[in-house]
Amino acid sequence: MEATASNLEIKLTQLRMNLEKTDSVIDGNNLEAIERHQETLKTISAKVNYMRLEVEAIKLAAGKDATEIEAWNASVDEKLQQADKEIGKVRKWLEERKRETEVTAKQERIKFEEELQKMKLHVKLTYCVQALQTLGKLEQVNGAVSMTLEKLPGIRGDLVRTDPEWENWDFSKLSEAIRLWLRRNPSDSNNTADRELIEQ
Repeated sequence: MEATASNLEIKLTQLRMNLEKTDSVIDGNNLEAIERHQETLKTISAKVNYMRLEVEAIKLAAGKDATEIEAWNASVDEKLQQADKEIGKVRKWLEERKRETEVTAKQERIKFEEELQKMKLHVKLTYCVQALQTLGKLEQVNGAVSMTLEKLPGIRGDLVRTDPEWENWDFSKLSEAIRLWLRRNPSDSNNTADRELIEQ
């Protein structure tokens, strides 16, 4: 589009129409639409600024009064400042959305790691119990059950809540309690192979 005064007015009208859409686009809460709107505002604003400079040069070359040109420039600048304000509003929304996404991802990662540790603990405990049973030495280490429970502060209360005799547990009882707890507290992040091993 040629940089003429009339074409610049068309671009300014286009800019105004898109500025009026900002709130409704943000309210739509659609990330792609909001990013696209931001790019649209930036593109039109850049084009308006370029055409403004070209038209200004044409006016100067035609010997127009400098005061008149400055007043005209101020009018265009005001519209560009409005665009900058709306672009800033969109940018703020996008930054907040990014922060929320990062926080959610971090929480999911922590949850996954916690669940993974629980699964690994149970798999390891089950393996050790079975090995000690095979060797006939399980009775020799059953006294360490209470120490093992102390290392599970996050789920200890859940494990022992339904059994008043928990202080007399051996490792077989503890292993079974953890297996049942995992069944009651499933997680999508649990590894299928590990879960199959636990169920055996």
